[in-house]
Amino acid sequence: MLKAPFPLGQLALDATWISYVAAFDLDGSIPRSKVEFEQRLNEGKSKVLTLAEKIESLFVQVINEYYDIGRVLSGLKKGALAYVAEDIETQLACLLHEGFLSETGLQWFAQYPRYLKAVSMRLNKAPHMGDKDRHNTNLLSQYQLRYRGLQSRAAGNDKDELFVLRWMLEEFRVSLFAQTLGTHIPVSEKRLDRQCEKLR
Repeated sequence: MLKAPFPLGQLALDATWISYVAAFDLDGSIPRSKVEFEQRLNEGKSKVLTLAEKIESLFVQVINEYYDIGRVLSGLKKGALAYVAEDIETQLACLLHEGFLSETGLQWFAQYPRYLKAVSMRLNKAPHMGDKDRHNTNLLSQYQLRYRGLQSRAAGNDKDELFVLRWMLEEFRVSLFAQTLGTHIPVSEKRLDRQCEKLR
């Protein structure tokens, strides 16, 4: 039986929901006419099961990787690399928690295997992380603090821009710790700064 770091009851409901959202292309807009509604209905019906199976497969892959990472982290919690364990544990808690799937959507959940692969690549460098890893961790922490500050005072109409910033930060992690994996969207310090400015 598959174990997860949170109760699985909500996950099944969320998986069903985002399968339908993705199948009927409801993420960005809703049908505005009967013709458009019927067109999306006819095109989407055949996609629902396939998308649900994709979500299940992704989740199994991600959870297995999650526990593999956890076993490595347990050996880093004392000593010079304790900061690495703390940083990655915080990252994993943000990625995987009850209700994460409905918050994330399929587009970004599909990137989770790459995010966890990036974590594993980072950990493979232990115990010889070097100063660059600590520098990158501190840099990322500064942006995360900015994000949380912006999140705490954001207006309702800032929701979309905050969502973009949240996933820009996840992609920034990949660019810092596992650059060879590539990023899903262009990201850099300048791009992050510009996105933060939109929310000020």
